[in-house]
Amino acid sequence: MLTSLRGWPPAAAGLLLALAGTAALAADTVYFRDPLAGVRARIIEETEQNIILVVPKEALAHIERGPVQPQAGREGELLWEEGRDAITIRIPRAQLRAVPGSTTPGLRSEAAPPGRSSAGPRQEGAPAPAPAAGPELKAPRREIRGVVQEVIREQKVEEQRQQAVQLARETGVIEGRVLWGGQPLPNATVRIVRVAPQGSLLSLSSGEPDRPVTMEAVSDAQGRYRVAQVPPGEYRFLWQARPGGDWLRRLTEKAEVTVEAGKTLRHKDVELRVRPLN
Repeated sequence: MLTSLRGWPPAAAGLLLALAGTAALAADTVYFRDPLAGVRARIIEETEQNIILVVPKEALAHIERGPVQPQAGREGELLWEEGRDAITIRIPRAQLRAVPGSTTPGLRSEAAPPGRSSAGPRQEGAPAPAPAAGPELKAPRREIRGVVQEVIREQKVEEQRQQAVQLARETGVIEGRVLWGGQPLPNATVRIVRVAPQGSLLSLSSGEPDRPVTMEAVSDAQGRYRVAQVPPGEYRFLWQARPGGDWLRRLTEKAEVTVEAGKTLRHKDVELRVRPLN
């Protein structure tokens, strides 16, 4: 479940997280960058009184170490600090509100008594359930660490996916097929080279000399090749029928194809048995 903190003071006031096993006045104070906009976190365990959740460190302004006077209603326990990526904390349920549409992944403790589970949604106006008697549910520290690491992995995978989507929008793809005597030619190397516009020596954006763009691909068993993440522009081809062989190209310095951002260009089949290519 993704949550957002509510009722916290501005960044100058911060969120007090009492360290486990320290003296009564020893605590760490965590300052969020912009708590009024809401801080998104991942719940990994719930009890009637408290919630254990993972907060990304990118949402924090800084952490003050050392003795701090605790404030009523602002205390929590710092359970785990996962490198530079996230912290795991336990805070009172009253300080959280769920984001609509989110779900709880659930981390059930083996020590949980029968019939006791995470609190679910209740009808508007219905009284809150009374806290159950007995010791508070706690997840073993190594379980918490494993969940934190999994959350971090999921975040990194999602970041990579978003980067790939953005890159696909900004670049193009060239696909085609290589033949030898009319039959598919596997393991042929296809090289594309960007052609600079005639008379263009400097990049319009940076004022620096244009860097040549050269990319390669190898044909599969059906002679097909695919060059992805190609920057937009005009390109010409070079072909190598086998590794270590001669490079073939058409008798022209002009561009053969134009690549557009977000589009796939299907190039015509190329017969490499004819030299030079026409």
